[in-house]
Amino acid sequence: MRARSLILLVLVLFFSLSLFFQITLERARGEAFSRPPFLYLPSGKYLKALVLGYENIAADILYLWSIQRYSHYEKEHRFLYLEHVYNMITDLDSHYIDPYLIGALTMAREGSDYERAFKLLQKGMRNNPDEWILPLDAGFYALQDLRDYSKAIDYFMKASEIEGCPPEVDRLIAGAFQRVGDKVSSLKFWLDIYNSATDEWIKEMSYNHIYDLKIAIDLEMLQRAIDHYKEKKGRLPPSLFALVREGFLREIPTDPDGRSYRYDRSSGVVSVASEFKLRH
Repeated sequence: MRARSLILLVLVLFFSLSLFFQITLERARGEAFSRPPFLYLPSGKYLKALVLGYENIAADILYLWSIQRYSHYEKEHRFLYLEHVYNMITDLDSHYIDPYLIGALTMAREGSDYERAFKLLQKGMRNNPDEWILPLDAGFYALQDLRDYSKAIDYFMKASEIEGCPPEVDRLIAGAFQRVGDKVSSLKFWLDIYNSATDEWIKEMSYNHIYDLKIAIDLEMLQRAIDHYKEKKGRLPPSLFALVREGFLREIPTDPDGRSYRYDRSSGVVSVASEFKLRH
């Protein structure tokens, strides 16, 4: 054990000295040392063979070094080998969660390289399928930064299926479905949230979403039936009940307060008597 530790120490010292002499030599020749030091590190696959079974320790050292490296905002070429650095760390220890999260954060929020951020997080998901934080983080980048609501839904749904994921993720899914225009799926999630909620604030908030979505879905359904009637008959229906009588609807819905929807037979526009809870 002591022999392996000594060999590892010698390798680390050898690497450090070689880097030091390289920098010193270039400076002596009047050359600016512009190449980042991690350019000299091999891939995680080869580095793994060099650390003699100390992959976790090596990953810890490189991870701490990377945080220090990327904390210096003025450094040149900060993002040039960013993917290489965090791939190297996660190759050494594929179950080390923090480098996936911090690496993706640096790529996305500082480097504006969301493609590589998602790629790193997906690598983490493959290696750690039981860690809900990885798809949840990816979902936040898609939702908040890119406004890619379909991508956000995919990641949030993946996170929600993993044991231990906070139930709040269902609210993110419901909101994202509403953003992409899928009101029916959004309503389903808000109903589930309402039925399982124990907190009164969450119950009230989810009810308000359910209330507004129910009205919006009803209005869209009624308007489609009216338009279909006009297309087939060449005229507007005389009343909403004519839609049921002539087979364009099964029944006429009422709003969440039990009130009938209003219909203007001269314009063919349907509206609601009640006020939306969340719209102003």
